[in-house]
Amino acid sequence: MASKPRSKRPGSGRTPLARLRAICLALPEATEKIAWGEPTWRVRGKLFAQLDDHHHGADHLAVWLPAPLGEQEAMVFTDPVRFFRPPYVGPRGWVGVRIDRAPDWTQVANLVEQAYRQGGAAEPVARAAGRHGAGAPPAEARPRIVVECARDGAFAHDEQEDSLMLTPETIEATARAAFDTYRTRTRYRPLDAALRSAPLDDAYRIQDALHRVMAAAGRGEIAGWKIALTSKAMQQMTGVDRPAAGAIFSKVVRPSPARVDVTAYHHLGVEFEVAVRLGEALPASSGPWTRASVAGKVAACLPAFELVEDGDADYKTLDAFTLIAQNTWNGGVVLGPAVAQWRRVDLEHAVTRCWVNEQLAGQGKTGDAMGHPFEAVAWLANLLNSRGRRLEPGMIVMTGSSITTKFPVPGDRVRFVIDGLGEVALEAAR
Repeated sequence: MASKPRSKRPGSGRTPLARLRAICLALPEATEKIAWGEPTWRVRGKLFAQLDDHHHGADHLAVWLPAPLGEQEAMVFTDPVRFFRPPYVGPRGWVGVRIDRAPDWTQVANLVEQAYRQGGAAEPVARAAGRHGAGAPPAEARPRIVVECARDGAFAHDEQEDSLMLTPETIEATARAAFDTYRTRTRYRPLDAALRSAPLDDAYRIQDALHRVMAAAGRGEIAGWKIALTSKAMQQMTGVDRPAAGAIFSKVVRPSPARVDVTAYHHLGVEFEVAVRLGEALPASSGPWTRASVAGKVAACLPAFELVEDGDADYKTLDAFTLIAQNTWNGGVVLGPAVAQWRRVDLEHAVTRCWVNEQLAGQGKTGDAMGHPFEAVAWLANLLNSRGRRLEPGMIVMTGSSITTKFPVPGDRVRFVIDGLGEVALEAAR
């Protein structure tokens, strides 16, 4: 990366690089290392920030940071002037943040700290500005700066190794243990803290291994995907503040009305969702996907139940890593009638209602899940694309529940209606 003159923030008396360096080095155990001709910052050897000083003639000074899965697209969509998808590491979810146009340095510090945590730091840390003020980092935080020469193309490989903590053996063992909890109906408990300190990318690697085990056990092929925790109601209920994805297997897809054997589950929950059936694939080559670009690929929308096997969990103990590693608890889906004329429905404001034994048990709207069902599909498509996968024609996407989970007992009748899309029904049988 060719070095360019660094501009100072007007009135600050300090260069953007100096401010960024102070933010990064104020974090516990952070070190600086020169690699690919630019400063990078690491914690325990793992990369969490890299300067982009007009890389390959670009018109910006920026920092590249790993972002939680799925957040890169939202940031770029919301503010494409300030955020961008960087080369090499962009497909893995990293985001570029400009620091040369009067940036909000509090926001930059927050994003750096988030990247630092994702890079492998688990202990609480104070904000850089709060700990060390606007000055340079303390002497003990100033690292020996190491020079490392590498081809530009080597960055992606180096970052890939840095971002993953768990060995293939640990991944496989954790996946098989997760499957055993389903098979033996063991009560849910979070994974060990040592596992949960790994990046979320490792949780999805465990999930991939679990999919292979499930397929071998007779679940069929992956017929679609679900997105969990997309509404505020569900996030408040579980205490997990970000969406998570999981696969749906063909052997557990049922038409409405359905009779569901409650005793076949450890603890059956029912969620109330818009399902989207795709007419075309959503490949990375056409991304990043947005609500608008997804719409042209949708064949139909359907009212649907997700059947959740939550292992009788104490919801106060939930965490995103364990939930993802365990395939976000998908135990099947029940699909109502497919509506090909979905464009006639207001998918942002359509009212959703559920009844248990003909008693109204909840109400919401279709936009409660990430603002619009297609926002959820776009988020999922970009997540899969970042992991070398894609949504295929005919797949179903469960876009998240607009009403909190219900737990039927044998004999209960559950009904869910979406204005303009119709209804789906099940009976909890023994």
